[in-house]
Amino acid sequence: MGSLAPALLSAQTQPAHPLDALTMQEHWPVFDVLQSSRKIDKVTSYATVLLHEPAKDKVLAWKPGEAIPGEADAILFRKGQAIEARVDTWQ
Repeated sequence: MGSLAPALLSAQTQPAHPLDALTMQEHWPVFDVLQSSRKIDKVTSYATVLLHEPAKDKVLAWKPGEAIPGEADAILFRKGQAIEARVDTWQ
């Protein structure tokens, strides 16, 4: 099974806390970004879409109400290939 290098893509949402799991509403922008990348199609299946934890120093410095850059890691399967993607979820 082949693996493609992780892609850094972009979506728009805002977390309540930097280590909170992605909400259902945050999964849709990730899906939209992956769809618009044209690297997936109707036969692509999603194995996982999870929060990529920010650096510890950013988490420790975070204060409620502050924006913090975040990313989601997605593992997808398409036509016998594993695809890893990192989606920028908060810009």
